[in-house]
Amino acid sequence: MIKIVKKYLLVTLCLHILTLIIPAFRIDGTWYDIFYSSFILTLLLIIFKPIINLIMLPLNILTLNLSSWILNILIFYLWTRLVPNISISAWKFQGIKIGIISLSPMDFSYITTLIIVSILFIILVQIANWLFHKS
Repeated sequence: MIKIVKKYLLVTLCLHILTLIIPAFRIDGTWYDIFYSSFILTLLLIIFKPIINLIMLPLNILTLNLSSWILNILIFYLWTRLVPNISISAWKFQGIKIGIISLSPMDFSYITTLIIVSILFIILVQIANWLFHKS
């Protein structure tokens, strides 16, 4: 039970960080709506993902688990369809320059923004798991 609560709190934290990083990804409403939507996503990650992973096991073995990224994107898409207060829209990235690293401005469609948000979400969850598992 503590693992489920910990996962829920990590998902909530990572979703909040994503809403701060990517302006095209929003959770509309109050804090209650954020907690509700993160609860639904946590349920999808805890219940739905292992079942689909088991079904996709031969494909995961063949692709050395690269198809799990596709599964994460599909779970994120399903989550955006299940929860009405989630909004992902096309994103106009303004560009960034940090020292000698420069990223030019780009326009991302809805699908590309969905892929970026879901991949960043999984990366944030993995980093948070690593950070909080050490303590």
